[in-house]
Amino acid sequence: GLLAISVVTLPIFTSPSETFVESPLLLSGAAEWIAARLSEWLPLVSQAWNAILLTLFCRAEFRRLGNELLGGILGNDDKEVKAADATIVPTLQIAAEGILAVAVTMYGAYYLQYWPAQNFCNAAIAILVARAI
Repeated sequence: GLLAISVVTLPIFTSPSETFVESPLLLSGAAEWIAARLSEWLPLVSQAWNAILLTLFCRAEFRRLGNELLGGILGNDDKEVKAADATIVPTLQIAAEGILAVAVTMYGAYYLQYWPAQNFCNAAIAILVARAI
């Protein structure tokens, strides 16, 4: 979605006068106002989208690590087994994964710019993309 928005809005930022030639928007100054507002808000939207996506990738990687390290401890109760033998992930485990992913991604990688947290986020993306391929 963000790539499509950037492609569509590129002519507005590069040459708004050529984009809106002989337009009532250009004459009223609205085109420059729209371009200014878009240039202020689109980078923030893009950063928020990237942070959310990184958090989801990190959460998936924390889930995988948790299942490998604590697989025998978590999710072996008879109450947690469905008819199809799929285990239901406990709510506490989901909350812990989410909190840990937000802490590493938002606080460690974005706010502190702590390189091990950034490396973990990059590794999480690489691992999940490699699995998808």
